[in-house]
Amino acid sequence: MFLPPYSPDFNPIENAFSKLKAMLRARAEREIDALWDAVGTLIPCFT
Repeated sequence: MFLPPYSPDFNPIENAFSKLKAMLRARAEREIDALWDAVGTLIPCFT
């Protein structure tokens, strides 16, 4: 069976990171502290 060297389809964390980045872009935070606060509020969406 051939497996490509990199395939995000076989690595579920890639999909989670993609979704997290999209959610963070939608919030459009411009300060680092606000960005970390947004990450803290969005992480529970993945559990």
